[in-house]
Parts: sequence; structure tokens; C-alpha cells
Amino acid sequence: MSISSYKLLQISAIATFVGRGFQYFFRDVPLRVVLWDEEFLSPILAMFGIAWQSYTTNPQTEQNILFFQKSIGIVFFLAAIFVFFQEKINNSLLKKTSKFIVIFGVLNLVFLAFCYSKDHFFHLGQFFEYAIQVGCCVAMLSPTLKGDGVMQIKLTTNFQFAVSLIFCLKILCALTFSCHGLYAMNVYTTPVEYISMMMNGFALEEKMAKNALLYIGIVDIVVSILIFFPKKIASAALYYMAFWGFLTCIGRIYGYYHEGLFLVVLEQYWFHALYRIGHFLVPAAVIKNQKYCKKQR
Repeated sequence: MSISSYKLLQISAIATFVGRGFQYFFRDVPLRVVLWDEEFLSPILAMFGIAWQSYTTNPQTEQNILFFQKSIGIVFFLAAIFVFFQEKINNSLLKKTSKFIVIFGVLNLVFLAFCYSKDHFFHLGQFFEYAIQVGCCVAMLSPTLKGDGVMQIKLTTNFQFAVSLIFCLKILCALTFSCHGLYAMNVYTTPVEYISMMMNGFALEEKMAKNALLYIGIVDIVVSILIFFPKKIASAALYYMAFWGFLTCIGRIYGYYHEGLFLVVLEQYWFHALYRIGHFLVPAAVIKNQKYCKKQR
């Protein structure tokens, strides 16, 4: 039985929430770039009558941050559960609760993207590279997105904004891949992990790895444009996105592999691969959607 675009998006959303939930609960996230920023946080603390010095010297502050972080991790886990069972939830109160949890989870994904961006000098590329991860979770909030057709986003009870599912997903893919491309091309400083993964994954020397990333980055930018071209060209670009998205996903594990340390590497990096599953399943969902629309003509 052929898997629908909706199912591909659902798997992507679940993987994103579980992966990020594990990261929040058991690892570290850059929340402190905001929560220890005096310029940003002082006005907010002042509204509650808390002085910055009191905040920073209170030993309970760090414990509160850790509690907040783990609490968000639990929210992500709950969101993943609700997304998994959302088609089977019939109780109206439980439906509203699940929707609230998923919305709260999405907002925290956006906040996480902001934290990463702030930690990288507010690079827009750093913020928008998470478009696929956030977008596939947002898609789960649409009550009419069930198969391969058109996503209807209800803004009010009396008004609907009909958006082509294909177009929405293409924008997500273009944002994520073009932002990755900017880093690979060294427009933004290329992350060391990109170079390490190329060196380890393809047995390249550093200079060759950097050159390869430059060309890959150019291709990422080009395919981000080509997916909006006529369907044959767009399909080829989408197949590339799905293929390269898959490689970069498993590269989070394979790229750090060292002989005899597979289980150690797997334990350290598996969740990095998990929340990137959408990087190849979302382009695959667009391909599936286009094939469906073609059959309906």
C-alpha cells in the first residue's frame, strides 16, 4: 500500500518531536544564550520585580533553567504521542488538549531556532534552516490534511485560506536546503561538523572536503530554485533533495563513526539524525503529492 504525503509528514513531525524531546531532556540546548543575556532578560525580570544581580547570583536560577528545559522535553514527547494518535482521538476535550500541546511544541521549536540563530550572531540562515522541522509539525495542526490533496488552513470559523500542499512544502524545502547551502559555501562560516562529516564519511582530506562542500552548497541553492520550475525539472530537484537529505541525516551517525566505537557514536548522535528525518521525507512527500495530483487530472 502506497504511503500518503500525510503519513510522510506525520512521521517527520513525530521524529522531530521525539528527537528534540530527547535533546531537551537528556542533552543540552542553547537556551542560556537567551536566559543569561542581561540586555534581553533584564527588562522582563524587572516586570516581576527581580533584579539582574539577584537573578544571576541565585543558585536556584540554574536549577530553574534545567527544570524548564526538561519540561519542554516532556512537551515534545507528548506532542509526538498526540501526533501519532491524532486520527484516533475522538474526545473533543482531548482533541483541544492535543492541539494545544502541538502548538506549544511548535512555538518551542521556533524559540529553539531563535536561540541557535542568536548563538550564531543572528544569522538568518541559521534560523530558517529549521524550516522543515518546524513546518512538518505545523502541518499536523491542519484538520483537513489527511491524504495527498490540498491543505486547508482554518483561520476562523467563517474563513479558510486554501494553500496548495505542494507549494507549502516546497517553501520549507527551499528554505532548509538553501540555508544549508549558504553554510556549505562558507557564505556563513562553514561549521566544523560539516567538514568533519565530509572527511569521515567520504574519506577526504580537509581541503577536498571544503571544495566538495562548496559545490554541494551551490547545488543546494540551485535545486532550491528549481523545485519551483515546471514539474519534470522540479521532480529531478526534489529527488536530489530527498537523496541528499537522507545522506546528511544518516551522516550525523556515519560521519562520526570510528572503528570499534559504533555504539558510542550511535548513543551520542542518533537523535541528531532522528529530528532530521524530515529533511528527506518532506521532499519525498512533495514528490508523492505531485504524482497524486497528476493522477487526479
